[in-house]
Amino acid sequence: YTIGETWVAVRHIAAFLQAGHTAEEIIREGLAHIPPAAIHEAIAYYYDHREEIDAELAANTPEAVQKQLVGGHAGIAGDSTGFQADGGRLV
Repeated sequence: YTIGETWVAVRHIAAFLQAGHTAEEIIREGLAHIPPAAIHEAIAYYYDHREEIDAELAANTPEAVQKQLVGGHAGIAGDSTGFQADGGRLV
């Protein structure tokens, strides 16, 4: 589920909430280009579908994605993944 005509998914809003941000902070600092009512609608959707969205977030952590991509094969430079995490993104 995305917000309006944007590429912003409700799970992105959920991640902000899980990081301790308030709706007002998300609106003001994180996603100022999205109307406040749309942010509040996304938050309501998240609370109505929390279990499903939390599972999606857990399945898409950098660590989980690395495991999915590698499939248990040894990586480059002797590590177990072949990837390096840098600030929450794969490099």
